Amino acid sequence: MSEEDGEYPEFTAPAPTEESDGPNVGVILAAVSGLLVVVGFYFGFTSLQAMGDGLVAADMDAQQGQLMLGYLLITGGIFLAALLSLGGVIRGFFSSD
Repeated sequence: MSEEDGEYPEFTAPAPTEESDGPNVGVILAAVSGLLVVVGFYFGFTSLQAMGDGLVAADMDAQQGQLMLGYLLITGGIFLAALLSLGGVIRGFFSSD
């Protein structure tokens, strides 16, 4: 079996894995993380727009709270997406194979 003879080893593909009928948790968590980032951006953007237009002192605290909520949602979405993307690496690190 050498390439010079024109013979190549037979390719064998790995056995197919069974697909579950249930929901894929990874896809759901990825959608949730993306949604958190979008909603956080919306909260932050609207509060920045309101603060840019000029506010009275009573509304400033509410807008700053909304801005911090937006930052928190964006940070949580990014953290969740990072954990999902590193999930395979973390599982490989802790596996005993």
